[in-house]
Amino acid sequence: RIGGDSRVSRTCRPKTMTPALPVRKRNQKRKGSLGLVSDTSAASAASAAAAMASAAAKKDPPCCSNENNTTSADCCDGAASSGDGQGAVPAPETKQAALIDTTSKACAYGDLDRLRELLKEKDHSVLGTPDAEGYFPLQWAALNNQAECAKFLLSDKQCRKHVNIDARDATTGQTALHWAAVRGCVQILELLHDFGASFAVKDNKGYTCAHVASQYGQTEFLYYMKMKCKTDVCEVLDNDLRSTLHWACYQGHGDTAKLLLYLGSDLRHADREKCTPLHWAAIKGNGHITHMLVQAASLLLCEDGRGSAERVFRLSPNRAPNFQDVREEYISQRDGTGMNAVELAKQKGHLFVAGQLEGGGK
Repeated sequence: RIGGDSRVSRTCRPKTMTPALPVRKRNQKRKGSLGLVSDTSAASAASAAAAMASAAAKKDPPCCSNENNTTSADCCDGAASSGDGQGAVPAPETKQAALIDTTSKACAYGDLDRLRELLKEKDHSVLGTPDAEGYFPLQWAALNNQAECAKFLLSDKQCRKHVNIDARDATTGQTALHWAAVRGCVQILELLHDFGASFAVKDNKGYTCAHVASQYGQTEFLYYMKMKCKTDVCEVLDNDLRSTLHWACYQGHGDTAKLLLYLGSDLRHADREKCTPLHWAAIKGNGHITHMLVQAASLLLCEDGRGSAERVFRLSPNRAPNFQDVREEYISQRDGTGMNAVELAKQKGHLFVAGQLEGGGK
């Protein structure tokens, strides 16, 4: 299914992805979980640069090593001995420069001045080369909402020759847009959109930036994508045919799920395992989500008597709307293993949710 339990393990951090999920045999008991972008907290991705910097700072500078057969007085600039016999303390600016020694770190910390210094020291081609972690400077700027650094990388003529706005890292296959979606960096989203970033790029698991935003409950990010960038956030599917609504319901992000339903997401769409968003919400015991979905099914806009779902904004203005109550059908819909949402909730011990669904979602 989806990760952690046996279905899908949450993919929060853009830095690492969950391993491929094993194919579950028919009749094999489902343990229950979806399959996001691996999570050790989104903050850990940003702290990776800090960890690298700290490790580098602990090492002795080459000039002070015994291999050079020199003393600190012979080799270290400005380290003249003071009256008490101790070396002079380096200036804070020197320490900062020593810690931020790559363009990726400069972008992660939002140090534009240091970024310019590093580009003067090195060739601009480093901007198109992954760092030691396998990621690009633009990704780090996007993750930490460092708009000034991101704008510099995209607007400077020399930088733009080497910066690919849709570059996918070798580890996860994600772009700067994916990383911006993790923390809902709308300012970065607007910037990337203005410079022509593609919203259709998928990572190794088939997630677009809309999927990632749904996984992290970044409602404002999704709203901006739809209303300002005019990008679809409802019909995009990942490798397992899961929609953004699947992920919002699985993760328990009520506001995000509400927005997606308002924008026209199909609440009855089934993924590769024949699971609807209701199945996944029941598995996780997200009662506020199951209640919302069942209530939406009580007034489903339909195209014809067959009850096929149709988005409100596609309805012809010359035709009277046709609404149907499909709650009973929706709750009893079975997944690939033959279980409905009530049975899945009971299997996972979510008795309150199961009782709620048996009562028609009331």
